[in-house]
Amino acid sequence: MNYFICKTCIHQYNIKRKENHYIASKLPVNDLSSQLEKRVNHFLHNQDCQTDHATIRILSSNDRICVVKLQLKKYYPYQATNGYPYRTKAIFAFQEINGIDIVFCGMYVQEYDEYCPTPNTRRVYISYFDAVYFFQPKIYRTDVYHEILIGYLNYIKQHGYMYAHIWACPASEGIDYIFHRHPPEQRMLKSKRLQDWCKKMLDRAIAERIVINYKDIMQDCLDNQVQTVIDIPYFDGDFWPIIIENNINKLEQEEYEDLDNPFESEDSIEICGKRKSANTYENKKLKQTANQISNSTYLLSTIYSTMEKYKEVNYSKKQTFSSSPTTCEKCYNIEPKHEHKMISSVSSKVHVNQYDKHNSLNADDKSIASILICVTVDENLQISFPVRFGSRNYEKLWSFKLELGHVSGLAMNTTTEISLDPTDWNDLRLLGHKIMDNMIDYMRDIRLRPTWSPLPLTIKQTILNGDLPLQGQSPWQVYDEICTTILPYIIGNIHPLFWGHVYGSGSAIGALAEFITGTINTMSWGGQQASIYLERKVLCWLKLLMGFPNDETSSGILVSGTSVATIIALAVARKKFHERIMIIYCSKDTHSCIIRAANLLGINKENIVYVSTNEQRQIDVQALEAYIDPNACGFIVGSAGTVGTGAIDDLQGLADLCARRPNDLWFHVDGAIGAVACCSPRLRPLFTGLERADSIAFDLHKWLFIPYECGCILVRDGQLHRSTFAQPTVSYLTLMDGGITPSEGEYFFSDYGLELSRNTKAIKVWMTLKTYGIERFGRIMEQNVDQALYFAHLIEQHSNEVELLAKVTLNIVCFRYIGNEI
Repeated sequence: MNYFICKTCIHQYNIKRKENHYIASKLPVNDLSSQLEKRVNHFLHNQDCQTDHATIRILSSNDRICVVKLQLKKYYPYQATNGYPYRTKAIFAFQEINGIDIVFCGMYVQEYDEYCPTPNTRRVYISYFDAVYFFQPKIYRTDVYHEILIGYLNYIKQHGYMYAHIWACPASEGIDYIFHRHPPEQRMLKSKRLQDWCKKMLDRAIAERIVINYKDIMQDCLDNQVQTVIDIPYFDGDFWPIIIENNINKLEQEEYEDLDNPFESEDSIEICGKRKSANTYENKKLKQTANQISNSTYLLSTIYSTMEKYKEVNYSKKQTFSSSPTTCEKCYNIEPKHEHKMISSVSSKVHVNQYDKHNSLNADDKSIASILICVTVDENLQISFPVRFGSRNYEKLWSFKLELGHVSGLAMNTTTEISLDPTDWNDLRLLGHKIMDNMIDYMRDIRLRPTWSPLPLTIKQTILNGDLPLQGQSPWQVYDEICTTILPYIIGNIHPLFWGHVYGSGSAIGALAEFITGTINTMSWGGQQASIYLERKVLCWLKLLMGFPNDETSSGILVSGTSVATIIALAVARKKFHERIMIIYCSKDTHSCIIRAANLLGINKENIVYVSTNEQRQIDVQALEAYIDPNACGFIVGSAGTVGTGAIDDLQGLADLCARRPNDLWFHVDGAIGAVACCSPRLRPLFTGLERADSIAFDLHKWLFIPYECGCILVRDGQLHRSTFAQPTVSYLTLMDGGITPSEGEYFFSDYGLELSRNTKAIKVWMTLKTYGIERFGRIMEQNVDQALYFAHLIEQHSNEVELLAKVTLNIVCFRYIGNEI
C-alpha cells in the first residue's frame, strides 16, 4: 500500500520518491508545443533567468463544428451555412517550482482552416487566454505571456491562417475563464490596463514583422465592405453571434407587431426607413418578404451601432450584460508568409442603458446613420429612403416610383448579379502576397540571372497560338503562365549589367506605386480628386528642378514620354504662329521623335532643316543663325544630351539667338536623357540656358528611375498651352456648380494634352522622389558619369584595340573595336 509522505519526512529520512511519469515534461510533444516552448525558453535564456525552463503542452485537440444559430439560418435560408468546422486546442504552460509542476498560463483556440466556408476561412479565434500569477520570477511574467501569444501567432501565420481574433477583456467577478481558482493576491485587471497589455504585445509582434497592424472590428468590417451580417466572422461562444441572434429576434418581433397593427403613423417611415402604406393583412404579408432588403440593411446597421458602442464607452470591470455573456474581442489579420496584417477590436464589458433615449447607440434607437432603402414589390417599384446631410438634424426623405408593368414577368433575383469581384477575397489576398513576394525576390535576385535570354520558339508559339479566353480560369493558373512565359524573357533593362540601350531600370518603390495606381484606377483628366493635386505638385517640383517659373504662368503635364511631349510642344508653337510658315531647325543627332511629331502635325519635310554640328557633336549656333529664314517662324531644337552620344548643345547660345526674335522663334529643348541631371549640383552647369526655353520635353523613366512609362512637357506660356488643346465642353462633360467636376476652382489636364482618358502617373513619381530624394538621384547621376569617364579612360589606354568615337559628357560612351582579331 502506498502512503503519502510529506516533504519534511522525505528530507529528514532521505527517502527517494518513485519517478512521476505524469509530469508535464513527460506529456506528448507536437510541433506547436515545441515551437512555443523553444521560444519562451530562448527568451528566458537571453535574460539570464535562473529559472530552469517552462514546459508547454497541447492537452486537447478535437474537431468540432460551430453551429449557426436558428434565427440567422431562418433569416438567410439560402446564404447562411449550417456550421463552420474547426479544430479546438487547449494549450497550457507549466513551470516546475519546488519539484511540483505549476500551471501558469492556459489558452483555448479555434482554428478554421481553408476548407471552412467564408467568412471564417483561414481564421483563428483565441477564445480564452488566462494567466495565473505563479510564474517566477515575477519581473518576467508579462514578457513570458507575450512570448506565448506572439509565438502562437507566428505559428498560425506559418500554417497559412490569415486572421486571428483574441479576447481582450477581463473576467467578471467570481468567474474564471480556465483555472477556476486564482491566487488570493491576484486581482482582476481593469479593461483599459488589459487592452494596453494586449497592445504592448501586438507592438512587439509588429517589431518582429509577425504583425503589420491592428484595428477595431468595426473598422475591419467597413474596410472589407461587409454587406450583411453573415459576412461577419462567426465563432463558437463568441459575442457577435448572440448579438446578431438577439437583433433578429427583435426585428421579427417588430414585423409581427406591424402585421397585427395595419394602421400606423407616418412617423414610422422616418424612424426605420420602411414604407408602411398597406392597409390589409394580405398586403402586410406581401410586404414582409419585400422588406427583407431594407431589414437586412437595418440589421447590419444595428450591429455597427453595437460595435461603435463598444469602442467609445467607458470600460468598467464589474458591469455586465444582463442577458448576454461578457465578451470582447481583438482581431488580428495575419497574412501567410512574409509580412502579415493584424486586425483587432478593442472592447470591454459594459452595461447598456436600455432607457437612455439620448444615447445614439441605444439598441432601441432606429435612427441609423447609414442610408436605409425600403422596396415594396407590386406592379410598381416604390423606393424611399432618408438621406442625412452632415448631421442627424438635417434629414430629407426621398421617395420615387418605377413603373414595372412591362417587365412584371421578370423575376427579381439579386443573388445572380454578375461581378468581377473575387468569390474569395482571402484567396485573392494569398495570390497578391505570393505575387508581391515573388516580384520582390525577382528584383533582389536579378544579379543571379543572365542579363537577357533569347525567347525560345516554343514560348513564342505558346503566346501567339493562345485562344480567345471565352471562359475564365483560375488567377493562380494565369499567374503561373506569366511566370513561365514572360518573366524569364524580358529585355533585361532592370539588370545592372544591361548597358546596350538608353533604358531606365526603374525602382522597387516605383513598382509598388504602380500597384497602388492600378488599384485606385483613377481617370486623371481633371476635377476634384487627389491625383490631380498630386500631379500639380509633381509638376511644381519639376519646374523648380528645370529653373522654370513655378507659378500659374507656366504649365505642364505628365505624359508617356518625350515623343508625346514633343508633339505637344510643336502643337503649342504652331498655335502661337497661327497660319504662318513654321520651319524646324535641328541637328542630325536630335531625337527622332522630332521628325515623327512633324509628320503627325502635317509639317512637310521641306520645312525641316538639319544643321551641322561641331567636333563636340553640338549644333553649330553660327551655322544655325545663317540657316534661319527671316520671313518665316522657327522652331529651334536644342538637345540636353543627345540619345546617340550624350552631347549637350550650347543651350545658352540658342536661348540668346531666340531672344532676338521672340515673336518669330520658339526655343525647344529635347531633354529626353539629360535634363533630369539638373538634380546634380555638379552637372547642372552643363545645362545653363535650359531654364530660358519656351518648352522642355524630358523623360522620367530613364535617368530618374521612374517605371515605364513617364515623361513630361513644360511650357513657359501656360495660357497658350491650354488654348491649344482645350475644347468646347460637350454634354457628357458638362461642368457643374460643385461636386467632382466643378466649373471653377479645379484643374483639368485634358485641356493640356492629347488624352481625355488618362491614368495618373503622379503617384509613382511622387513616391519615388519622396522616398529617395533629389540629392540621392544627383549623387547616382554623378556616379554614373564618373563610371562612364573611367571607362573612356580605359579605352584610351587601349587605343590600339578600341577607339573612342565621341567625347563623354554624360553617361553614354561610344566606342568601336579596331583590332585585327575579328
